[in-house]
Amino acid sequence: MRRQEVSEEMRRQEVSEEMRRQEVSEEMRRQEVSEEMRRQEVSEEIRRQEVSEEMRRQEVSEEMRRQEVSEEMRRQEVSEEMRRQEVSEEMRRQEVSEEMRRQEVSEETGEVSCWLLEEVENYRTAIHKMAKDIIYLWTQLVTLETENSQLRSDLIRHQDIGRHLVEDTDVDVLTRAEMAQDRWTGQVSK
Repeated sequence: MRRQEVSEEMRRQEVSEEMRRQEVSEEMRRQEVSEEMRRQEVSEEIRRQEVSEEMRRQEVSEEMRRQEVSEEMRRQEVSEEMRRQEVSEEMRRQEVSEEMRRQEVSEETGEVSCWLLEEVENYRTAIHKMAKDIIYLWTQLVTLETENSQLRSDLIRHQDIGRHLVEDTDVDVLTRAEMAQDRWTGQVSK
């Protein structure tokens, strides 16, 4: 009986030991789950902070873009105003220059009219010379067209003579060299 009691006691101790192991194992699992949850929470917090930081960067970037656009618009406005002032100044200069030219022309009317008469005479002479050149070129054109027409007529006539020569001659008897010689002598004799 003692053995049974000892054996029973050992079983109880083993069961107790097994229960302790399971409890320890269960506690370790709980701690692991708890640790994993903490890691996930930390990771989620880091993600939130990254998203928040990215949003801040985007807001700063957007604000910088707005400022750049605003600055560019100001530059363009200043540039446009400077162009307007330059155009206005140039127009004033042109008006003053035009007024000075009018005064000079009115003072030098006699000199200007002599100069204008000389220029008109130069243009008249140039136009007469151009008219003579045009007439000369037209006569040259007519002459060249006449020569061209004559050459075409001669070419057609020679082609007809060559065709008749080939048709009239017994080709079987003549060699190519003889036919070429006949064509050549026919063209040279004319």
